[in-house]
Amino acid sequence: MKKIFKIVPRYSIVPLLMLAVIHFSAFYVTRPITSGWRHYDFSIAIDQLIPFVPAFIVIYVLAFLQWAFGLYYQVNHGKDVCFKFMAATLISEVICFATFIIVPTALCGDVPQPEVTGTDFFSWLTRFIYSADQPNNLFPSLHCFASWMCFRGIFYIEPEKRNTFYTVFSFIFTLLVFASTVFVKQHVFVDIIGGVVLAEIGILLEKITGAHRVLEALDNKLFKGTPEP
Repeated sequence: MKKIFKIVPRYSIVPLLMLAVIHFSAFYVTRPITSGWRHYDFSIAIDQLIPFVPAFIVIYVLAFLQWAFGLYYQVNHGKDVCFKFMAATLISEVICFATFIIVPTALCGDVPQPEVTGTDFFSWLTRFIYSADQPNNLFPSLHCFASWMCFRGIFYIEPEKRNTFYTVFSFIFTLLVFASTVFVKQHVFVDIIGGVVLAEIGILLEKITGAHRVLEALDNKLFKGTPEP
């Protein structure tokens, strides 16, 4: 356990577990619930103009590393940053779970996924992603939400403690992730907007409600009087 605490502090373990549960529930549990329901297609005219660029699948996959590092970066900047960031993220994920059920979406209209027949690496990776991540539960885009949240989470950190290079890099890479979702035809343009709005709603609601105090209280209840490892 001490090795784990060297990577992520103990106070972040419970919020991270909560995030894992709600995130995978939003991604996997909602799909069988809505499998027989009508799914909406939010594609608009601009989506028909966006080309299929399989090379962007690399950015799409590298986004997972951005999220992992983003979580690591936020939770290691103290309890206050960790709890506020995690509370905002959890609020957003709960909203996303509800949205996936209330308004199920899929690529089922004028912008279907292309048939990828190439033998190059990008085509192979694209086919793998297509098989692992079906084109439904699209709005809001969890890919775009998670990347934007990693960028916005930096601003929970005091200005003098922020890393300028990481801040700029995170912003640029997040924009590339946005582009990747539509260039590999996993999402449509409106899904990007939905992902950003979802993150901003979570951040706003956390500020209004002070929801991070729930995580603070939970931490105090579980570990009160126990020294940090």
